[in-house]
Amino acid sequence: MTTADRIDAHLADEAEFTRIATAFELAQDDARRSWGTFVGTFVSNLGLACVPLFRGGGSVLGGIEPAFALACVGPALLFWTASFLYYRTRGPSGTLYRPLREIESLSLDGFILALIFFSETGFSIAWCAQPLTAIFRARLRPNRLQQTLVEATVLHGLLAVGFVGTERYGAAMFTAVAWAGFVVIARWTGLRVMRELRLEAEANVARARTARAVASEGRRRLDETLGATVGANLRQLLEQLDEIEESEGSAALLTHVTQALSDLERAVFGMSGAERPVTREELAGMLREKCFGIMPVGFDVQVDHGPDGRGALVSPAAWLATLRVARELTRNAVVHGGAQRVLATLTFEEGLALDVRDDGSGLSDAAFRGSTGGLDNARFWASMLGGEVLHFPRRPGAGVWTTHLRLWLPPDMDATREAQPSTPSDGPDPRGGPVPQRE
Repeated sequence: MTTADRIDAHLADEAEFTRIATAFELAQDDARRSWGTFVGTFVSNLGLACVPLFRGGGSVLGGIEPAFALACVGPALLFWTASFLYYRTRGPSGTLYRPLREIESLSLDGFILALIFFSETGFSIAWCAQPLTAIFRARLRPNRLQQTLVEATVLHGLLAVGFVGTERYGAAMFTAVAWAGFVVIARWTGLRVMRELRLEAEANVARARTARAVASEGRRRLDETLGATVGANLRQLLEQLDEIEESEGSAALLTHVTQALSDLERAVFGMSGAERPVTREELAGMLREKCFGIMPVGFDVQVDHGPDGRGALVSPAAWLATLRVARELTRNAVVHGGAQRVLATLTFEEGLALDVRDDGSGLSDAAFRGSTGGLDNARFWASMLGGEVLHFPRRPGAGVWTTHLRLWLPPDMDATREAQPSTPSDGPDPRGGPVPQRE
């Protein structure tokens, strides 16, 4: 197995895992946004805040006043309701959904921690919600476990500092113990879920490899059969055509036979599975097929054919490099940027340009220049054809798109078309756009 084959196999494993993990997260989020879960969470949090209203209830929460408890839970329930209604109307791809979800999670945690912080005893029934929150959030977002643990660390750290600042060392110790328990439970739950998802991804990839191996063997046998039978017959026909004396009757026959042989050649070429040039629309279709598995929702491809029109073809080397780079950039946007939507735009004008925009967390110039892994792979594949990967800083008016990367390949001399291509006119840099930040 060559290095390129090993890289492709690793990318296939990671792409399948990302697809399954993202689909799992979306399914968990969808279940979380059901009416039953919404009502249950709303009632349980409101009920906890109302405990001091009952006789003896004040001691359960450490002497907290009922009005104060309700004031703490109010903002949390407000954000919970707003996030729920936004999800039900716009879905997970809505622009405001992710910020609302983060604010909602922090506000619910803040409500619980406020009850603990202002409790006279520094210990109350509110502690019971912390392990449950750890399990819930770690299972909901297994591929964002690090973010969950960072949020927990910050919240509990602030709480511990507040306790020590008021000389309540016992409460600070309780905070440290609760934080440690939170981290252990969240990490154990999240890693277990991720391990299950990775095993499922590896099984899927193994089945896909087996299917590809069977198909490859079938194509090999088909190639041998075509070469031994159809190929021999074609050669024999051509020899016979050379021996035919040209006449008025044979000229028309030769034309029809030549056309039939040409059609047969194209059919054999297509059946053998050999790499061939593809049309631009076919390349767009392959991008949707290969990248949509990484990005289950919010992925789209647009094509700008340029002056050559729809008839131009893209050589095997160019379309293979484009697919590899597109898959890397899409996976990078989903895994590292947390993108919910990705837009890929193909432009053909004195070369091939693939613009990939996403609505993730963004990419700074320094991070792009110092990046490794997926972006390095993308640069390598682009450089093999004399191209490059460029990064454009975000500009005003970019809308929801926070990251803009471009693959540029030089004019494809191996691509052919039936009609004579038009002569490119002198113009601006075909890579276009704003001045890129190069490495």
